Amino acid sequence: MRKISAFGLLMVFLSGCAVFNPYNDNFTCPKTFNGKCVSPTSAYQESLEISPKGKEEGGPLKNGEGKEDKKGVSLTEASYQSALYEKLTGLLREPATPMIAPPQVMRVLILPYNGEGARLYMPRYVYIIIEEPKWVLGNQWLNEETAARATALPLQK
Repeated sequence: MRKISAFGLLMVFLSGCAVFNPYNDNFTCPKTFNGKCVSPTSAYQESLEISPKGKEEGGPLKNGEGKEDKKGVSLTEASYQSALYEKLTGLLREPATPMIAPPQVMRVLILPYNGEGARLYMPRYVYIIIEEPKWVLGNQWLNEETAARATALPLQK
């Protein structure tokens, strides 16, 4: 009797995961689904097939009622786009601001080596600045006479 109850308890534990499965075992495509209803293996096989780039299968996408979505952009998207365009035009109308070009930096790998006194130096990177940062736009703040003098005279250190 004890062996039977142990076997029954073991079967309950082993089948417990299958009983509490939160997912639907029967896969069916929903009615509002606008794509193809195929199995995962056939969808994978279709993805491996090479089709010509401009070929659209199935025509234009439709919304849930089966009517074509002709309005294109919703009201919130249109207001966002107009605000973005206003901000960009404001940036374009501002005077050019000075910009600095980033420096050119080289990364050098130093491989492991034995130093003096039985020291082992592990691999590491050393960074070397090759070209210092420089101003790309900066002479617009000077008047024409000072800008001409600044370009004609060599820089003294």
